[in-house]
Amino acid sequence: MKVTKNDAKRNLVELVVELSADEMKPFLSKAAAEISSNIKIHGFREGHAPYDVVKNQIGEMAIWERASQKAVNDSCFPAIKQENLKIVGSPEIEIVMLAPGNPFSYKIKVSLFPEITLPNNYLDTKIDRKSPEVKDADIEKVLLDLQKSRRTEKLEDRTAATGDKVEADFDLSFDNVPWEGGSAKKYPFVIGDGAMLPGFEANIIGMKAGEKKEFSLIFPKDYFDKRLGGREGQFKVYLYGVYSIHLPELTDDFVLSLGGHKDLAELKEKVRVNLVAEKEKEEKNRVENEIFKFLIEKTQFGEIPDVLVTAESRRMLEEIRENVSGYGLNFEDYLKRLGKKPEDLLLEFSPDAIRRVKASLVVYQIADSLKLQSDNDQITREIEKIKGNYKDNKEALKYFSSPAYREYLKNAATSRKCIEYLVSKMVK
Repeated sequence: MKVTKNDAKRNLVELVVELSADEMKPFLSKAAAEISSNIKIHGFREGHAPYDVVKNQIGEMAIWERASQKAVNDSCFPAIKQENLKIVGSPEIEIVMLAPGNPFSYKIKVSLFPEITLPNNYLDTKIDRKSPEVKDADIEKVLLDLQKSRRTEKLEDRTAATGDKVEADFDLSFDNVPWEGGSAKKYPFVIGDGAMLPGFEANIIGMKAGEKKEFSLIFPKDYFDKRLGGREGQFKVYLYGVYSIHLPELTDDFVLSLGGHKDLAELKEKVRVNLVAEKEKEEKNRVENEIFKFLIEKTQFGEIPDVLVTAESRRMLEEIRENVSGYGLNFEDYLKRLGKKPEDLLLEFSPDAIRRVKASLVVYQIADSLKLQSDNDQITREIEKIKGNYKDNKEALKYFSSPAYREYLKNAATSRKCIEYLVSKMVK
């Protein structure tokens, strides 16, 4: 394998990797075997047709194209390692020469790890860990939520009061111009729960089914939809119904009806244990955030590659997309309500993306200086476990078997080790 390195520009390096025709032979043999296992070739069992027979059947170029993918996967990271490059992010691949019988060559474009100077004696900084505290009020809130989940409702012929559930139509407008997405039909909410715009629920108190009402409210300046923050909107409301809410009594019989617990005392203890675990997790996240806040503020960073910030911003966008989908919402509709496009969110994510990238770079630098490494056998076991869930998905199996995915898992495992080390040294 011949590797040529071009001069770096703004933390970017380009490698040209060349494999001779002889070096390509193992990849060609594997590619031909794979292809022959997916097509019918008269006189041969699947995957056992000779190279020349496969070539005559589908053409030699098709074999070389598949072989080139295998060659890149097998040689990319060794080429980077050969040049002693400290890279960040995923390499970009560009085919240079792919012609049967000739050397195969391709370009690797990588971003170099920026220069980082960690603060002196950073391990001497200590972060106080707080003990989780669960109050009776915390437990009572969980129990109340359980009661609400088994509540009963009764349609009432009276005015709405705090604690009632109501169903209402409402329309929002600004200066008599209807706001797109600002209407709802038979929308249910409980007066006093605070689920609506501040002041909205208070305006419903005293209304009866069949009544209409108009009122104005000013949206909070920090409202999630920045277009509405601080503006005064006009609401038209029609009330369909008022329902009183009746909660079941908190007794041992009620607990038994939920299943899983023998009595109220046992349920309370289980709730307490779960709340302690939640608070411990919250505290773990808090101290880790404090550690990285300190390290990011005190560390001197060189020029950070744009590709890292862009990739992190896109990752954040996908996280939002998954969260929205998890609530059963359409992402495009969500963006429409916000009055934004994906590129607007990417731009807004940039400051947080930079902080996340810096945190990752700090972890990488510290792990490298401490010679922290992941367990290769453990990584292999994890990959095999993941592949076991995708036995019938060839594309997924191909990805999980790639050197790039192994490298991703190795980096993730090393990062976890580094964070655990920092917590053990800096948290008291």
